Amino acid sequence: MLRRYRLAIVFWGLGLAAIGILVVFMHESIADKQKVMERIMKGMPLIIKAIAGDVSQFVTPVGWLHLKYFFVLPVSFGVFAVVSGSGLLVYDEEQGRLDLFMAYPLSRSRMFVVRCASLASATFLMVAIAWTGMSVALPIAGLGISPSGIILPFLSLFIIITFFQALSLCFSFVLPSRIIAAGAVGIILVASFFLEVFVKVEPKLMVFAKLFPLRYYQGGMAIHGLDWWSLFVLLAAIGIALGLAWRLFLKRQIRVMGEGSFPGRS
Repeated sequence: MLRRYRLAIVFWGLGLAAIGILVVFMHESIADKQKVMERIMKGMPLIIKAIAGDVSQFVTPVGWLHLKYFFVLPVSFGVFAVVSGSGLLVYDEEQGRLDLFMAYPLSRSRMFVVRCASLASATFLMVAIAWTGMSVALPIAGLGISPSGIILPFLSLFIIITFFQALSLCFSFVLPSRIIAAGAVGIILVASFFLEVFVKVEPKLMVFAKLFPLRYYQGGMAIHGLDWWSLFVLLAAIGIALGLAWRLFLKRQIRVMGEGSFPGRS
């Protein structure tokens, strides 16, 4: 499984690292133009202001890293999460390979645990590569943040990506195909992101935002320390999703190949 993920580890890891390095070195030039940007944003609609973020935070290294790197990463990196999670086991089933793998003297529980551990290890390596790239850039750019100071934001990123992988895996056993499962979780991811954006414009949306996962993602603000309640909520959600997925896999009648159908349809 790790060999299967080797190209993803390299390209996603280096891609995230390259973006992180670029964001770090852009801070100085953006911070110098704060007054100009404030005048430009002053006449913009509230929605545009919410999407762009608080310009006053651009001058702070923590605010800059949060708004322009960690806050948007769950959406882009989430593409890998929903695709890899939904296809962790169902992809081989749809390709007609899973029943052959299960012919080996290997329990379903062991198959499930090993594959989940492999995906988690691959994701951790990608996040570690991204952290390494930013750690090299931070001392050079002089942002005043040490490499150890960004460990918690990357830990928060790893946890939210793991959540979407676990949710996609669970959905893949409930919905007819991995494509539908990935699409359903993708909708949840995008909806959660835009709720986090629009709640700045309309605080009444906070009631709905609390029902979505990104409300408990801390991103770059974790540099100041983790919010343990938010961390517990995500870890509990990951445990529930994995536990449910494991039970569904144990009871699943493995298809020879191809996609399934919705309940009640042949």
